[in-house]
Amino acid sequence: YSPLTIYGPTGTGKTHLLEGVWSAVRQRHRHLAALYLSAEQFTSAFIDAVKGGGVAALRMKYRGVRLLILDDLQFFRGKHQTQIELLYTIDALLKNGSQVICAADRSPQELGELGSELISRLQSGMVCRLDPPDAAMRMEIISRAARSVNLNLSESVCRWLSQRLAGDVRQLTGAVCRLKAFAGTSGSPIGRKEAEEVLADLIASSSGEVPIEEIEQAVCRTLGLPDKSLHADTKDRRISGPRMLAMWLARKYTRAPLNEIGRYFGKKSHATVISAQKRVDQWLAENAELRADRRTWKVADVIEEVHRQLRVG
Repeated sequence: YSPLTIYGPTGTGKTHLLEGVWSAVRQRHRHLAALYLSAEQFTSAFIDAVKGGGVAALRMKYRGVRLLILDDLQFFRGKHQTQIELLYTIDALLKNGSQVICAADRSPQELGELGSELISRLQSGMVCRLDPPDAAMRMEIISRAARSVNLNLSESVCRWLSQRLAGDVRQLTGAVCRLKAFAGTSGSPIGRKEAEEVLADLIASSSGEVPIEEIEQAVCRTLGLPDKSLHADTKDRRISGPRMLAMWLARKYTRAPLNEIGRYFGKKSHATVISAQKRVDQWLAENAELRADRRTWKVADVIEEVHRQLRVG
């Protein structure tokens, strides 16, 4: 698939993935003409070429490769002439059957300042989203990071940390490094108490989040629904409506990725979560009502009551 565009928020591993592709290509195809550079490097090289009269040489270099890997596409916003050069470069590479791989912090359609033609080229290939790590992935990251620095962390401590730290890969590995330093200087094993003391600031910064389970419980209490009823595989409006509302609240109160929210509520897809978010936004705009437990609620009133319960909790 060319071009291949990978996007996601900071810390999801986009650059790491591009570097992995670059490294694998250099090892397996040593004589392949390939380039890996950031958008800033592409821009600087183009400006220098224009000033020094070397545009033709630059185009020959960039458009003659079999693989172009370009990171941080969002850097091109507001740089009209560089965007045009990139557009023609991508066109030339695609015409020659070359592979183009790009990365950005948001999807092509959200990078409106890149211009419709460049966005259209990016969307003509494969566009892949990288979500932030869910709880299971965070636990695996913490476990591997601990092993890499010879830090003995029990499974229960790793699980507890994965639930308390909702940050990206950099924050998780940084937390492990802090625990390693503490263990080295104090000579004490790392248990939950020690981890809570050493990482108090990181845990506090993540404490604004509410566990999805608590959101589900608050919705069920408010609407008089049985516990776990939102997990049921049914399209009954008495369940599907509150479930969409719970998904909307999970997006508001947590940093959980779409797939994690979908899995929690009956193994739904990320597309279902997106659809639920749009539906609830529409309900709020229309001041719609929701029927549950023989009572009709204003959707805004349900949200306010759930918010009150979560705040009190």
